[in-house]
Amino acid sequence: MWGTMFGEMKKSLGKIANLLICLFVFFVMAIPLHEAGHALVAQIFGVGGYIIVNWLTFSGVFLPESYSIPMWQEVIIYFAGGGFVAAIYGILLLFANVGQKWDADDQTALRLVLGMQLGYGIGETFLIFAYYSVLEIGGFVYVVPDYSLFQVAILLGTVLGGFVALVCSYPSLRRWYIYDQ
Repeated sequence: MWGTMFGEMKKSLGKIANLLICLFVFFVMAIPLHEAGHALVAQIFGVGGYIIVNWLTFSGVFLPESYSIPMWQEVIIYFAGGGFVAAIYGILLLFANVGQKWDADDQTALRLVLGMQLGYGIGETFLIFAYYSVLEIGGFVYVVPDYSLFQVAILLGTVLGGFVALVCSYPSLRRWYIYDQ
């Protein structure tokens, strides 16, 4: 009896550890991809800038050289980070079942990070956009960030990202949980 119980517990802990490792890998890969999405779309609109990735805190930021672009372009640039990662991870999911199939852990982790990035992209676009003071002069938009509310916007984007991740990956999580049980 005890051997069976501990064997099942060991198997469950191994599954959880494998899922967490996969989550960590896909999350870390998403950081520079997310910022590259902002940078690529900014380049399309003629805005230069640079990316800073802080591996100590697992964070990154795209710093544009100028904000003198129409607001609609800026909104697209904000969404491009999460949207870029979601598109790349979505393509990976399409290939996850072609040929040699990926493990349930890999697919579930990929879906979780995809959903989180998609939700975060939406949150980053609308929540940060809502906390900016906008002044339009001569067809150019000058944006002055309100840094006192910036962290609130990031937190709300993260919460929205987590919610979207759970909704997007619920079937996959359920399959992962009952897999090999």
